[in-house]
Amino acid sequence: MRTWVWMWLVLSACERAPQEPPASPLARERGRILFRRHCALCHGMNADGHGARAFALDRRPADFTSPAWRADAARVRATIRDGLRGTPMPAWPTLTVDEVDDLTGYLLSVARSGP
Repeated sequence: MRTWVWMWLVLSACERAPQEPPASPLARERGRILFRRHCALCHGMNADGHGARAFALDRRPADFTSPAWRADAARVRATIRDGLRGTPMPAWPTLTVDEVDDLTGYLLSVARSGP
């Protein structure tokens, strides 16, 4: 019985985990500039997955205007940092932690309110 109580407490805590606060307007603007410089060629200027290179790739770039992207900031950060193996999405090890955070904030804001 104790195991069930413990599992319930852990699962309850996970469901109530605080959401990440939105990035400041300045951080989102820095992220928008980074996005246009590094990401728009594939993901499109509007972050909708319709960049100039998108149609030549074997897998479509992510559409960041989709609300599904706002669900997991950690996943967005990891994808920027590490890329996605087996896809055209490269890793961006040249970006600093702050730049990855700014870019993540911009992408999450696009999913909430559009580019």
